[in-house]
Amino acid sequence: MNELEKRLHDALAGTAATVDEDVERPFPERPPRRERHRSFLVPLAAAFSVLLVLGAMVQMLGPIGGGKPDPQQRSGIPNFVLAAVPASKERPSRLEVRETANGRLVGAHDIFDRRWQFTQVAGRKNSRSFLVLAEKDDGGCAAKVFRIAVSESGDMGAPAQVTLAVPRNHMISELALSFDGAQLAYTTEQCDDTAVEGAETAAFLNVLTLSTGSARKWQVRKGALLGGLAWLPDGRRLLYISSGEVKASLRLLDTAGARASDLYAASRNVRELASEDSVSSLAVTPEGASAYLLVATLKGATGMSFEQGAGSRGQGHTELSPPGSATGGDSGGLRIDRIDLMTGAWRRSVFAVNGNDLGRGLAVDASGKYLLTFTSVYDLRRSGEVAVKMKFPAAHDLDW
Repeated sequence: MNELEKRLHDALAGTAATVDEDVERPFPERPPRRERHRSFLVPLAAAFSVLLVLGAMVQMLGPIGGGKPDPQQRSGIPNFVLAAVPASKERPSRLEVRETANGRLVGAHDIFDRRWQFTQVAGRKNSRSFLVLAEKDDGGCAAKVFRIAVSESGDMGAPAQVTLAVPRNHMISELALSFDGAQLAYTTEQCDDTAVEGAETAAFLNVLTLSTGSARKWQVRKGALLGGLAWLPDGRRLLYISSGEVKASLRLLDTAGARASDLYAASRNVRELASEDSVSSLAVTPEGASAYLLVATLKGATGMSFEQGAGSRGQGHTELSPPGSATGGDSGGLRIDRIDLMTGAWRRSVFAVNGNDLGRGLAVDASGKYLLTFTSVYDLRRSGEVAVKMKFPAAHDLDW
C-alpha cells in the first residue's frame, strides 16, 4: 500500500467510527414531478385565461346576431337604391340598381314589353326585397306586380310575378309593403267608367298576408281619392291620404281591428290637410313616432289634396306654384313636412326639395337616420342636412 492509499484508508476508517450503525436513516426525498414544474404552469394558465377573456370581449363587440354586417347598412347610409325608370327613345322602361353615393349604375332589368312601364317600388326595410308595379300604357286596366331581390353586392335577381286578387274592371294603383315584409297593402280602382256606371264603390283598399294568402278589403266611396299608403312598424296600422268628396286628410286604419267594410268609417282622422296642398308620398319612421310627407302647393288649388291617388296612372306631372308666389308655401312649391303621430302636431317645411315634379320617391332607411328623395339623401339627425346629392336620372319611384 502506497502512501496515498494509506491516507484514504485512515480517513474512511475515521468517518465510519462516527456513525452509529444501529440508527435507521431514511433515503433522501425528491420533490414530486408536479411540484417541480408548478412554477412554469402558473404563468401559463394565467396567460391562457387572459386570451379567453379577450376572445369573449371581441365576440361581444362584433355584429349582433353573428355573421358579417349587412353591406347595405355598413356605411350608415344604405349603399343601393332601386328605381323604376321610365322609357326613353333608346330603351324601354326598366328597373335600375344604383349606388346611393355616386349614382353609378350597378344593374338594370328592362321591362318585358315597351307598351308597359315600371311605375312603383315598395321595399321591405333593410332586406333588399322589393315589390314593383308595372302598368300598361294603353289607358286600360292591365297592371302586374313583381317581386325583386337585390344581393349584397347590388346584383338584381329576375323579377317573379305575384298574383293579386283584382275585381273585374279594376286596376292596381298603389302598393305598400310592411316593415317586416309580411303584409302587402294595395288599392284597386275602377278603370272602365262605362262598365261601372251607377256603382257606389270607386275603389278598394286590400291587405294581403303574403305567407298565408289571407286577405281583407275595405270599400272606398265613389268620388273619393285614396293614396300615399304607408305602414306603421307594428304591421297592423296603415296610414293613407283621403281626398275628393270629403275634406282631404291623413287617416289611420287598424287593419286587424277594423270591423266596418267602408274604409272611411273604419279609419280615424289624424290630421286635415290644407286645401292648396297635394301629398304624393308618406314615409313612417322605424319607431313609428312620426311620418314625413312629400307635399306640393298647387296652382289654382280646388281642394284636391292628393292629385295622384287611386284613379291616376302614377305617371302624370303636377304643376307647382313658382318660388316666391303667394300660394307657394314656405319653400315655394315642393317641400317635406313632418307630423307627430302621437299628438298630431304638424311641422311645415322641415326642409325644401329641389325640383318641380311631384313624384312618389320618399323613404326612411331602417335606422331612421336618413330620408331618401329623388334629389337628395337627408340626414334626419342633423335637421335635414343633405348627406348625399343624388345623381340619378328621372324615375317614377325609388326605394332602398
